[in-house]
Amino acid sequence: MSNSSTKSTFAAVRYVAICSLFTVAAGFTLFPAAVLGGERSIVSFEARQWSASPSGRFSQVGSAANEILDFEDDLDLQEDQALEGRLVFRPSRRTMIRLGFLPELQLVGDHVVSRSITFLGQDFAINQRVVTDFTIEYARLGFAWQFISAAKGRFRLGPLIEARGFRGNLSLNAPDSPIPLSVTDEYEVAFGSAGLIAELEISDRIELFGEVTEAVTGDEGDITETEYGIRVLVLPKLMVVAGVRTLEIDFQDNGESFVFELDGVFLGAHVRF
Repeated sequence: MSNSSTKSTFAAVRYVAICSLFTVAAGFTLFPAAVLGGERSIVSFEARQWSASPSGRFSQVGSAANEILDFEDDLDLQEDQALEGRLVFRPSRRTMIRLGFLPELQLVGDHVVSRSITFLGQDFAINQRVVTDFTIEYARLGFAWQFISAAKGRFRLGPLIEARGFRGNLSLNAPDSPIPLSVTDEYEVAFGSAGLIAELEISDRIELFGEVTEAVTGDEGDITETEYGIRVLVLPKLMVVAGVRTLEIDFQDNGESFVFELDGVFLGAHVRF
């Protein structure tokens, strides 16, 4: 997929990044008092470990049954403990600029297939050992303005817009075959997303949070992400964080259909500087 679309992908990355930065600049220029409110800015960093469990399928237009691959039943992809970082700049209590990055999530499977399968024209026979390696890289840059505020600012709700980039590499190998078989496909997509983000400080030490965003990438599909969790202050400027996150991807390109979901709990630490 990616070889024919790399230039358009990078062009899309530039486009959504420029749109996001323009929106941020417009907010500060047109509504400086509402956005900043004369408050002290805060910089923080949040590191998470996400127990991401995969599910989904891959197919091509007009696929026969053996060309529709189920990531659980056919490939037995296993859960991965992925590390994610988020750098957050808060110009005020109700606004934030956030850079998030998941440098590598690696899902692997080592499975003797119970039926014959075909991936990108390569056949894998029944009872053949198939080793799968699915690597994902993911980055996001966003701006939130929680202009809806209640309970003396302890509850905050507002829109979240982001520019995102996703890259995936899916390879299937049959290492025990007399002639080793190997086939690889790559996926790249860049997109803008919009949604809502909410935070609730239930005490000076405990904060609840949640967000939902969705991106529609034209005819190529859509991507939906949700998360909710809790932060607890354990030391001055140090919080522990826990929650649940789900990422759903429904992507089509050049006759290929890629439906994928990652979900699971995350644990981490949040440091304010």
